[in-house]
Amino acid sequence: MTAKLPHKPTSGVKFLPWKFDTRVVARNLDAGIISETDLAAHLKALPDVADKGETHFTPRPGEQIADDDESDDEG
Repeated sequence: MTAKLPHKPTSGVKFLPWKFDTRVVARNLDAGIISETDLAAHLKALPDVADKGETHFTPRPGEQIADDDESDDEG
């Protein structure tokens, strides 16, 4: 049994949603699917969302997290 593709492969498609996916962009460059110019234009067109980012800390297994509420403890 063959897997169904989420799209219909056609020639002349100008935009494929995965064309600039970071996991395959090097392969697409090597295969000639996109050019360095295409990639540069795509990256330049992306919106700047740096101010929407959040910092998260994930402790390593066995690592204790410093609790900011410790200063409330008396004694």
